[in-house]
This record gives sequence, C-alpha cells and structure tokens, in this order.
Amino acid sequence: MDRKDCSQRWGRKGLDAIADQIIAHVEAMKGTQQWKDGFEPAPATYLNGERWNDGVPADPPKAAAGSAAGSQASDWWQTAPGVEAKGSELSVQRKAGEEFWRYKVRVFKKAGEGKWRDELLADMLRTKNTAYTAVFEFFNGHPPTEGQA
Repeated sequence: MDRKDCSQRWGRKGLDAIADQIIAHVEAMKGTQQWKDGFEPAPATYLNGERWNDGVPADPPKAAAGSAAGSQASDWWQTAPGVEAKGSELSVQRKAGEEFWRYKVRVFKKAGEGKWRDELLADMLRTKNTAYTAVFEFFNGHPPTEGQA
C-alpha cells in the first residue's frame, strides 16, 4: 500500500477526527526502543490495525549483568511475545481476527491485579483512548469513579 492508498484509507476511516491522538501516539512510539531498533509497523499496517489504540509499551529496564535469564518472565506484559506466552500459560486463546490490544486486555484480566493492568490503564488515560472506561470496567467490574477517570 503506497502513500496514496494510505491517504484514501485515512479519509474513508475519518481519521482527521482523531488525528491528534494518532500523532501523539506516533510521537510517543518514536521514543520506544522497539521503534528505535527499526521495528515500527508499515503505515498501512499501522492504519489497518488501528495501532494507536495499542498504547505505548514501556521499554523494559536494562538488565543487570547475569539477570537477563530471569527478566523475560518478570516483564512479560511489555512485549507482544511475552503477552502471547502469558496468554498461552493462562489458556487465553486469541480469537480469529482479534486486534492484539483486545487480546492483551483479556490476558491482563486473566492474569489478575498487577503492574500490567496499572500501566495499561494509565497509558490509555494519558492517550485519551476511547476504550478506557470499557477496559476499566472489564478489569474491575464497575466503571471508573470521578477520581479514576
């Protein structure tokens, strides 16, 4: 898909209405180690997958010498392979055609309370993600109160 196709898709999806959200997400992602290492998605992939709804992953902390082996399991929620491994461990299967961020939310729910939920909700709130209220309610069984939104 070339620039013209992406531009047409942008128009069809009405993305001008959320351009600020998308631009803010791209700017935030540019600072992640993943994008610095060259693993940013192609524009078509970004648009088709509505990647701005995925949030911004925290870069894993630099491992101290000799601690790399144990770090993979301890920060599983920070990478897609880690989330997939945890999902497999918890018997959470990704549904056909399911967006990754939705799968990740289901894995986080099954994993229970933890930094993974806190970081995801904080990121959704910071980026003004429209799914924040629904995800909060899915995790907690009630909508956020005034101080939580």
